[in-house]
Amino acid sequence: MMDCLGTVTKYTVISCHIFLLLALSNCGDVWSVDRWLERRRQLAQGLGGFELRQALAPIWPQRLMQLFLGVIYFGAAITKMHTPAFFTGDQLIYWIITKLNAEHPVGEVMSQYPILLVASAYITIAWEITFLFCVWNRWGRWPSLALGVAFHLMTA
Repeated sequence: MMDCLGTVTKYTVISCHIFLLLALSNCGDVWSVDRWLERRRQLAQGLGGFELRQALAPIWPQRLMQLFLGVIYFGAAITKMHTPAFFTGDQLIYWIITKLNAEHPVGEVMSQYPILLVASAYITIAWEITFLFCVWNRWGRWPSLALGVAFHLMTA
């Protein structure tokens, strides 16, 4: 990160914050290759049930990472709500027909259906607002994550 201003993007900021949270936690007790190998060794020795040592770790790092990502999406929704061109679909149309950052092979076809883009804008706002609340509930976790993955694959 020698050229800090030129290399800091939203992805590096998110990853640096998550790595900081992991560095402050005992994540190696549960989420490490050493723990995985130890568990495999214990299973190979026939240890099961109560003999198999379960690693316990505090939940606060995971909850802070979830809260961090949820607040990012919530903030993105608030920003989009203050952008009038987002709800009309104009912002998305200009983004999908430009070739400034990358080519969008489906963009020119999608730009011919503005009602689809307006509906996508409203679905995006609804998802970004509800993500923080749905991802912590069992009933909403998988549909919310599936919709998020689909959204990010479509923007890629």
